[in-house]
Amino acid sequence: MDLKRRIEIDRAEKKPEQKIPPRPTATDPLRQANPNRRNRWQRFGLLVSVYAAFLLACGSAGYAATNCEQTFTFLARTAGSHPVFWIGESVSGQCSQSYLHLLALSGPKVYGITSKLVLQKNWNWLGEAMKRFDTEQPLLLRKIGNLWKPKSARWTVKAPPENPALMNKFENLVIKKGRSLADWNHPGKTQNVVPPLLDKISAEPLYYYPNGLYVNYSIAKVLYFPRSGFLLLFTHQHKVAVGLDTMHGFILLRRSKAKSPLNR
Repeated sequence: MDLKRRIEIDRAEKKPEQKIPPRPTATDPLRQANPNRRNRWQRFGLLVSVYAAFLLACGSAGYAATNCEQTFTFLARTAGSHPVFWIGESVSGQCSQSYLHLLALSGPKVYGITSKLVLQKNWNWLGEAMKRFDTEQPLLLRKIGNLWKPKSARWTVKAPPENPALMNKFENLVIKKGRSLADWNHPGKTQNVVPPLLDKISAEPLYYYPNGLYVNYSIAKVLYFPRSGFLLLFTHQHKVAVGLDTMHGFILLRRSKAKSPLNR
């Protein structure tokens, strides 16, 4: 076989080299024409960011959101040697608990007694039982603008003005440093409880629910007991505690120097 023929055979048997295609770049027309992959990663990154923000909003200092929301129900004021205010509290969310609060009057003092119950969706069963007691029926004050007043009297009740300095103190001590509401509302720290504003009537605060925050609150309901001269005021707190738990409460006041049953 001559040399020329051997060279032709060798060339025919030799396999062609496989070329590795270049890696596409950001300017590659194929990538620009098909951006779905990139968009999927962008959406995934956005979801991760939103989830992280949600976790931060749900709690701080390692606490998870429990979303415990309070609802208060006034049941009765029973008469006797030690009159008692009966108040039901139901707490939803992960707390899923109810409490029966008894405010017992003994001379100038008020003693708070609390019993724990399973979650009560309503208190009708106890409200029916209260009909068997000697009770004083309250008057429900009407809300007119930002004022609460009896139907046939001139005196009014309204929420106090906002106190940014006191709220900032609360956030530093309770929210950031993990102190409890019970410590904030300690009886020796009455300056942390801002009473409502009264006009044409005077009343002395006697008791406030220790798990409420009484700074920058609004008023949810006011009950007046004309025979005994007590005011029971339920507060609504817009700020939430760690875990997104509510801090509503109630304040019991006793009217002083009344000139008539309604202090006209």
